[in-house]
Amino acid sequence: MRLENFLPRTSEHKSFLSHFLAKKMKTAIQEVFNELEQMYPSLFDVHTEKGRTFINNFHKFLELEKQQIIEAHGNKKRNSSGVTNYEYTYTGEDYYNEKFNGIKIRK
Repeated sequence: MRLENFLPRTSEHKSFLSHFLAKKMKTAIQEVFNELEQMYPSLFDVHTEKGRTFINNFHKFLELEKQQIIEAHGNKKRNSSGVTNYEYTYTGEDYYNEKFNGIKIRK
């Protein structure tokens, strides 16, 4: 395979790629919520009963997914890098916060 086959071909693809690389990773549920917010902004309007109800009813799935990711990763022993070398535990929660926590759903 040639490298050109993997590079973005249109400005739309380049825009998507730069947007993707600039952001932290998103979980599947975060992606769904972000798309829903674009398509149906009123669902996320905390100033309306409909918006508050939607967010309260479905926010639990973000938490459930977070717990599943944390449990799947588990706790892992790691060694630091640098001048001093020491062992530390890299928890599932550390992993989640590093990879996904920068993305929040508006409340």
